[in-house]
Order: sequence, then C-alpha cells, then structure tokens
Amino acid sequence: MHRRALLRAGALGLAAAVPGCSTDETEPESATTTPENATPTRATRSTADAPAVDASAIIARESIVYPLLDTLDVAGADEQYVFATLTATGEPDVDAFELALDGDVVAQGETRLGTMSPTGGRPRIRGLGPAYDGSSDTGWVGFALPERVEADRGELRLADTDRAWSLPDGVLADLTAPAPDFRDVLTVTDEGGGELTVKAAVWNRGSRTETYRGCVNVAVAASEAFEIDVPPGERREWTWTHDRTGSGTAVVRVQTVAGTTSKRVG
Repeated sequence: MHRRALLRAGALGLAAAVPGCSTDETEPESATTTPENATPTRATRSTADAPAVDASAIIARESIVYPLLDTLDVAGADEQYVFATLTATGEPDVDAFELALDGDVVAQGETRLGTMSPTGGRPRIRGLGPAYDGSSDTGWVGFALPERVEADRGELRLADTDRAWSLPDGVLADLTAPAPDFRDVLTVTDEGGGELTVKAAVWNRGSRTETYRGCVNVAVAASEAFEIDVPPGERREWTWTHDRTGSGTAVVRVQTVAGTTSKRVG
C-alpha cells in the first residue's frame, strides 16, 4: 500500500497531473551458507577509540521540501525518513552512520534523499538547514526507509564502533504508524491586476495528527514551501498570495507527495 492514501478533488483552473564455488579436492568439515543480506562481521573499536561525534535531535518525517537551484521540490511519496543532527570534528563520513531496526541494519546515512539533486554546497532541507558533510562540525544526516516498517526498537550506529543512539519512542511510533490518509483540494487563481493566489485545503481522514507538505513554484521567479499540521478528522487551509504585476506568462506548479499540478497564468 502506498505510504500515503491521498485523494485529490477537482481543483479550480488546474490541470491534474495533481556465491561462488570451490574446486578444492578436500571436502570441508562443515559448510555454512550466508544469507545475501547478512551484515558482515567487522572489528569494533571501543568508545574511547571512536571519533568524537554525537547524534541528537533525532526525528522522523514522512516528506521533505528542499531547494533545487531557483525552485523547490518535494520528496517522500514512496519512502519515509529519519534525521539526526551530528556534531563531529572532521570525521566520520556520512555513510559511516547506520540505522538499525530490531538489531538489523536497514539504511546507511546519506544527504541526498529521495529525488534530491546536487545544487552546489551542502544539501539543505527546509526546517533542518545544511547537511553534515564529513568535514563540517554540525549538520544533519538522513536515512531513507520503506514506506512501511515494523519494529519494536531502533538505533543509530556509528559503523565499526560501539557507539549507538536509541531512537526516541515517538520516532519509532511515527515510523511504524499507519499511512497518512489525506484528501486535498488545491486551487490557483489569477486575479486581475497581477495578483496570484494559491490555496490548499486539506482533510486528515486518519487517526493521528499528520503534516501535509508541499511547495509552489512560479516559474523561477518565486517559490514558497508550506507545511500544514492537520489533526485527525479535521480540515486545515493554507493560502499564499504573490504579486505578479508587470510579469508575463508563467507556469505555476503546486507540488506535494501526491504529485504535481500546474496552471499557466498571465
């Protein structure tokens, strides 16, 4: 089942888009088969020998909004994320961090999640700031997970050491919760005199408060991100107005995890 069950109603003026083998003659005393997905055994450094690093502010997110040069984009349609803020001195690399659920490593740290593309410099995510890059003192590291997981415990690990940070109960609850169930209506209105209005009305049909994220791009002239916290069984709205006085024709794109809807204005 898709992580998000989301229905889109008609939007005013919008075009919906909304092994190997051995030849040794001596037969071995025993043979052991290793599963393909088994985690290899590694030497472990003690905490005293491990790099000076700490992980804090561990959170889970169903979706993210991030910059792409002069515009914004959204990721998270088929996955969910765990983020941690790292404080380190010169090391380790991002991919030295692992996320384990019920003792099994399920993801490695990364800073280009979902459809994120290189934009120059350290990647950024709205609300999190710049990523940790192995040389910076502080920044976030992310872990991409399948749209649905089941686990009783989780932790972040620093590979080849005994350093680990348990996932907070709230984060584990978010990762294992039922999929958000939204219904939305997105409208774009090109007012006379050059004023453009974008409105998002969102209903939460699930049993938990969920955050609906998206962004608006008016060609490359203007961009705006939005987050709407919607309690269960309730409706919330978000409105954005942009002055296009003196501007020519442009394509307005409203992007959410459900997809992109567009309208040409001007």
